[in-house]
Amino acid sequence: MDWSFDLPTGRLQLQLQEAKLPFEDLLSIGARQNPKRAFLFVSKVLGKHIPVKPAMMRHCHQLLAQQLPAFDAPSLFIGMAETATGLGQGVFEAHVQQQPHSQAQYIHSSRVRVHDTDAVVFEESHSHATRVWLHLPTDEATKTHWQQAQNLVLIDDELSTGNTFCNLLQQCLQLAPNVKQVYWVSVADFMGSRRDELIAASELPLQCISLLQGQWQFESNGVIAAATQASQSHVGAEPYVQDAGFGRLGVAAPIQLNDTLQAQLPKNLKAHDKVLVLGCGEFMHAALLVAEYLQEHYQVECKVQSTTRSPILQWGAIETITTAGDPYDEGVPYFVYNVVRSDYDHILICHEYEASTALQQTAYDLQADLISLTKEHHA
Repeated sequence: MDWSFDLPTGRLQLQLQEAKLPFEDLLSIGARQNPKRAFLFVSKVLGKHIPVKPAMMRHCHQLLAQQLPAFDAPSLFIGMAETATGLGQGVFEAHVQQQPHSQAQYIHSSRVRVHDTDAVVFEESHSHATRVWLHLPTDEATKTHWQQAQNLVLIDDELSTGNTFCNLLQQCLQLAPNVKQVYWVSVADFMGSRRDELIAASELPLQCISLLQGQWQFESNGVIAAATQASQSHVGAEPYVQDAGFGRLGVAAPIQLNDTLQAQLPKNLKAHDKVLVLGCGEFMHAALLVAEYLQEHYQVECKVQSTTRSPILQWGAIETITTAGDPYDEGVPYFVYNVVRSDYDHILICHEYEASTALQQTAYDLQADLISLTKEHHA
């Protein structure tokens, strides 16, 4: 099936080849403030730019994990910052649920650094913020797992050229030298004929797993709305954070929130309230977990999404734009899209440890409650 979209920045043509779910259930189209790529596939299932029900997110995690074979050797799952940290962790958790005896661990890449932890850097060339780190194991058990891992599962929301995964793969094979099989997992795989080229050229067996396959062609009209402010700090000026234990340094099991969370929740929550649970940047999976906790314990109606440093035009899938606070004091702009305050009885903003001054202002502007999450809030 062919689709065509006229954007403010040009014309996008899509040729869809295979889909587990209808295109219109998975994606919409946006126009980016990025001269490297002037369009954006806006996911309806990630919980990033569009609010999503937790059940829909989990359904997609299950569909992707079901396409992985049974692993009889240790495996390493890696989710991509910023947009796919939650997707990656969800696929990992679905895999563990489907294969409870699997020896699997999950880690996500990051655009911030963790104190007293080594990391390798790689490039995401088409991004608005190209520099990405993968933190190295800090304990002997995790180091051993990486050394023994034979299955490597790389997860991103969308694949177009495969270049980011190629860059990451070279780093991973130095850190996990016994990998024998590689899987590229995405919601949307738009690599087209390049997919077969990459599979043929790969030194290791490579399998691509997705909910949708196709290819795109974009014809620019010369109108490019460049971002007016840097989306990432200069080299050497990157922020360092205290990690909250949600995946940046790796996890070996699905995360379970404990009841210490209740002390921070609004006292006037009641059944059937409409609640938006908002993550901050790459801190996404925690928002899904909080939403599920609220649904189970308070019988509220939740949706999930996250702030982002990705600048997008108000067009197409992006109906509203709200400036959001930089959660890491990096000095770069963040945004939250498609949030209308009157749609919700409550908005909860999930963040790591202390809220930045800018994030506190966002909470004030959105009449939201701040939920600080640390290692003490989960197992």
